[in-house]
Amino acid sequence: MNQRRSRNGAAAWMAGGSALAVPLLAMHVAAADPRHDTTPENIAQRIRTALQATPADRDAALLAAANDAAMRAATFDASDGRWRRLQCDRLFALVHAGQMTAAAGVYDEIHEHGVALRPYVVPDAVQALRARGRIDEAEALAREQLQSTEADVGDRLVSGLLLARMLRWHDDFEGSDAVLRQLADAHPQDHAVADERAALARQRGRPRVALQLTTGLERAEAWLDLGRTDRATAEPMPAPPASFERRVAALRAARGEVALRYVNAQSPAMSSPTGNTEFSASLTADSARIDDLWRVGVHAQTSQADFQGDVPRADVVGLRLVRQLSGGEASLEAGRAFDADAPGGYAVLDASAWVRDTVRLGLRAAIADPGGSLQARASGITVNTVSLSASYKPDARWRFDGESGLAHFDDGNTRWWSTVTGERQLGVAQGYRASAFAQLYASGNDRDQRPYFNPPRAQSVETGLIVRYFATHGVELHLRPSVASVWQADYEQVWVPSLSAGLALPLGDLRCDLGGLFSRPVYDGTRETHLGATLSCRWGAL
Repeated sequence: MNQRRSRNGAAAWMAGGSALAVPLLAMHVAAADPRHDTTPENIAQRIRTALQATPADRDAALLAAANDAAMRAATFDASDGRWRRLQCDRLFALVHAGQMTAAAGVYDEIHEHGVALRPYVVPDAVQALRARGRIDEAEALAREQLQSTEADVGDRLVSGLLLARMLRWHDDFEGSDAVLRQLADAHPQDHAVADERAALARQRGRPRVALQLTTGLERAEAWLDLGRTDRATAEPMPAPPASFERRVAALRAARGEVALRYVNAQSPAMSSPTGNTEFSASLTADSARIDDLWRVGVHAQTSQADFQGDVPRADVVGLRLVRQLSGGEASLEAGRAFDADAPGGYAVLDASAWVRDTVRLGLRAAIADPGGSLQARASGITVNTVSLSASYKPDARWRFDGESGLAHFDDGNTRWWSTVTGERQLGVAQGYRASAFAQLYASGNDRDQRPYFNPPRAQSVETGLIVRYFATHGVELHLRPSVASVWQADYEQVWVPSLSAGLALPLGDLRCDLGGLFSRPVYDGTRETHLGATLSCRWGAL
């Protein structure tokens, strides 16, 4: 068994497996002396044994070994090599027991004494620092290890992968790509490097490149054809590593989302002291793939409102058919609306795909659109809509999105709208990412005095900030303050402030997002105060 991190071992280490940790300490472990339980050799032996234990016993054994290492280290001077070894093994044990705060404290203790980390424990120190939000220190430590001539090739590889991953998480795509190219030149067949390059390509909006990198095959469709033969050559395809098989299984698994939304609007002009309220709940669930390209699913939604005593409700249930595209997917949904005022069937076609590595195009068309105005539906009016959308992401710092569409109401009114948004990343530091955005919006209606909001012309210019904080264990927080200059035909220009905040929580196989919003919009010259909350939970690869 190799005593260092091998190239193939790097993939297992990055996947979080502890089996690789066993050979990491092997070269540092001498024969155990049964007369001394807290010698550096025996503590290292106990850590190695603990890593082979069951999960229920492993953490307790690792923490006990770390505690003994701390007490034993206190008997040596920091200049003694045994102090360095004990502290490094202690840091290693704490990280693998999930005690990142304590591990970062050990790193600080070692650093304060001017003692260098042993190379095998550097990746663990990087993880501890990153978990504590000390991103700059973690990146500097990983970069130093990557360039070290003393570290083993496997240790340098894992440190480089950690560095590339941290840079990618904080949108430094160019920096991450440079590190991965260096690793790919040194380890052209390493699965972990290919996996990380694929993750970077996906985050940069280059799905076709990601598909090629993920499988190492020239044909992107091989991702959905694993285990079969290549249709062109009839030759068996190379067997993908286990991490790729897990990802393919995830793509083929069931997926879905539950979403709740509540908004309350109040203004002095409203007759009801509670104002207007709207509530909606929806469920979208797709089955496991019925073959390599197709899924089936269901969509159900209920919406309830209270417009100053008028209480409309809309319920829809539909079936979904989803087809995988190269670089995207298309879905066709058909079902029935059960509202008392506008019952009947509906259909929605939705498709989007990356046509180039930097450009994504989308199309949505709906008959009796279930996402249309609830005020219109309360008056027995349905709407047919069609819209085109596009996204352009030239590099890691800029992103542009646009959408234009038409909506034809069956009372004869036709509405058009168009919006363009640009976002520019400002910087990343210590787990924070900030960007600025600006949005232009314009719309119009060809009929006036309808029983829903339909100004002849309206336009707005909005600008603001988006601040995100990436905490430990995948938790993410964001804050989005903005202000908009809004103009509506027959009324004066007004300023509209808004603020939204959100918290993303990974809960096992679920990812839940909790959000809140505040704004002061103006409709027909009357300012309102809006307060709202949203909650959504997703599972699978929706």
